[in-house]
Amino acid sequence: MRVLVVDDEIKIAENIKKFLESKNYIVDVSFNGEDALGNIEIENYDAIIIDWMLPDIDGIKLCQKIKKMGKTTPLLMLTAKSQIEDKIKSFECGVDDYLTKPFFMDELFARVKAIIRRNLANDSSPVLKIKRLEINTNTCEVKKSGKLIDLSPKEYALLEYLALNKGIVMNRQDIMEHVWGDSVDPFSNTVDVHIRYIREKLNDADLIKTVKGRGYMLCED
Repeated sequence: MRVLVVDDEIKIAENIKKFLESKNYIVDVSFNGEDALGNIEIENYDAIIIDWMLPDIDGIKLCQKIKKMGKTTPLLMLTAKSQIEDKIKSFECGVDDYLTKPFFMDELFARVKAIIRRNLANDSSPVLKIKRLEINTNTCEVKKSGKLIDLSPKEYALLEYLALNKGIVMNRQDIMEHVWGDSVDPFSNTVDVHIRYIREKLNDADLIKTVKGRGYMLCED
């Protein structure tokens, strides 16, 4: 998953980045609204974390600008404001969730995962079920017919990304951006190799379909 953190407090932004990266997320950081809009123009994010108090435009106006761009990326407002009026104002401008400072990183991570899951899978359950496969997005455990499957962090991230986009062909570029970010050579066969590893571990060659010339798709049927 690829996430954008928008916060002018450098220490907080870097701590969030470090924590989410430890969970195998790809994280970009912007320290003001205009820089964030530039990033959003060129990248497709799975979630955006926005601080209310930014030095150029506030978080509310930034959310409104993102919506006017036609983006459906789920938004999480991060702020010291805790009044009910502020929460209502956030939700009215299209925010998907709201977390007040100070906060625990584990709660932030849980909320980010939840808004991504709701947006992509249209499902509030943390467990994604496809055929005999169960993917627990809270524990990062994968089971097939009740048996635990041992996947590497990148294998899990790739499988989860395909599961959240089940029935949709994802090209290699999209997969690389959301699972590896800029840390891999775009001309490498990394995606194909990891797909092969996942198929072998699941002992199922049909679950992940190769769509010639386009990419990969996780199939329900």
